[in-house]
Amino acid sequence: MRVRNIGKRFIATLAVVFLLLTNDLLALESSATASEPWLFPVADHLFIRSPFGMRPHPITGQVRMHNGIDITPPLELTQLGVPVRAARSGVVTQVIRHHPNTPNGAGYGNLIRISHPGGDISLYAHLRPDIQVRVGQHVRQGDRIAYVGNSGTSTEPHLHFGIIRNGVYINTNAFDNRHILSCHPFRYNRDMPQYYPRVSHAGITAPFQGQRGIAYIVTLPLPAPPAGGAPSVVYSMHVQNIGWQSWVRDGAMAGTTGRALRVEGMRVVLQNAPNSGIRYRSHVQNRGWQNWTSNTATSGTSGQSLRVEAMQLELTGALANTHHVEYRAHVQDIGWMPWVRDGATAGTTGRSLRIEAMQIRLVPRSNQGVPPPVPPSAVTRINYQSHIQNIGWQPFVSNGATSGTSGRSLRMEAVRIHLTNQSVGGSLRYRAHVQNVGWQNWVTSNQIAGTTGRSLRVEAIQIELTGAMAARYHVEYRAHVQNIGWQRWMRNGAAAGTSGRSLRVEAIEIRLVRR
Repeated sequence: MRVRNIGKRFIATLAVVFLLLTNDLLALESSATASEPWLFPVADHLFIRSPFGMRPHPITGQVRMHNGIDITPPLELTQLGVPVRAARSGVVTQVIRHHPNTPNGAGYGNLIRISHPGGDISLYAHLRPDIQVRVGQHVRQGDRIAYVGNSGTSTEPHLHFGIIRNGVYINTNAFDNRHILSCHPFRYNRDMPQYYPRVSHAGITAPFQGQRGIAYIVTLPLPAPPAGGAPSVVYSMHVQNIGWQSWVRDGAMAGTTGRALRVEGMRVVLQNAPNSGIRYRSHVQNRGWQNWTSNTATSGTSGQSLRVEAMQLELTGALANTHHVEYRAHVQDIGWMPWVRDGATAGTTGRSLRIEAMQIRLVPRSNQGVPPPVPPSAVTRINYQSHIQNIGWQPFVSNGATSGTSGRSLRMEAVRIHLTNQSVGGSLRYRAHVQNVGWQNWVTSNQIAGTTGRSLRVEAIQIELTGAMAARYHVEYRAHVQNIGWQRWMRNGAAAGTSGRSLRVEAIEIRLVRR
């Protein structure tokens, strides 16, 4: 009996210790996550259509409290799908789809609520119906939870974002300064072209322009200088359809790849570099080389839909004696070009090719840096040619260039595709959907998919990578189709074109995108 009692007391003691340790761990986790700074819920699209505070309701016109901020990406991007991300880690406590205009939903349409450690609740409203999370699901900060939509009481696609603390909505106009510094007045006619160059597609409604003509733009601060005092280069790109991106530093990529978006402007600055500076200039479409500028001033253009084709950068002052500035450009139809340094040209001139991304870094003069990068001629390329009605075989093109015709009503009849300069094994296969034939068998490198000499149109195409190539790259492709024009990009075996509609493919574009 005594042994049994000792055993019970021992088990009870272990249980108490376990509960105490568990509570301590939970408290630590809650404390760590509660101090997590808020993340802006829509990356890169920082146009705030309506801030927190009193405002005329966009539909009724009545002045009333707006308990959050309305974030409005460009309309053309919302049609493709603009992700909404969790502003903090937490647990999904409510998901409502197609909610009517009731007091509970307050016209919010499709919505998500997330409960965060410390008691705060974040609200995401007017979402598309394809919500990506469920009630009870744990999400981490930055996880994709939905897409910007136009559900509920809404005049345009946007995200309504709010934060509830102790049962009350708090002012969301300013976030932790690691993410968003402040909001400042934004005048439509003056500032809209700078942030979203294609104004006609920016999703701004006529009543908005007439009623208020003012909104807010989130101001992203420069990141804090790195600890330790080492010199650092910080830069940002103005990108087609996106506007100014967040600042990045020291070799990180600014811009985009795989999206065929032009860089239109650049800003660069040094940190931890006393008595030093950096100057830079851009070669701009239809204008040529601009004058040198420096220290966060804009090189290039904004609001004019002009591509940057080449860039040059130089260090000045004391740092020029101890460091090189190295940089490289990701260029249309070429990909990443070699690193250059100290005023040399990155990009191209005279070829009408857009820069899509840049990397910039500082290298001590005693450090020879990384081994020379692979020159453009050795970059893995996907090459393709089309057999076109009344023309025959066209020359091979590669890496996103157009093969075929548009505006001439000529059918594509066959295609051949192959890879060159592979750094890994594997290959590709492809097949065509042909008039009166349907889907043909798969063929491989440089074989003919389609027909020649039979006057039959190609109606669709599928392309896949195999082996190690498939592990390293996506293959993306799109078709220019009769009566439709350019369709959206497809990838990795999906069908581009149509079947069962008797529509000819007139042109194709194919590219490789690193995973």
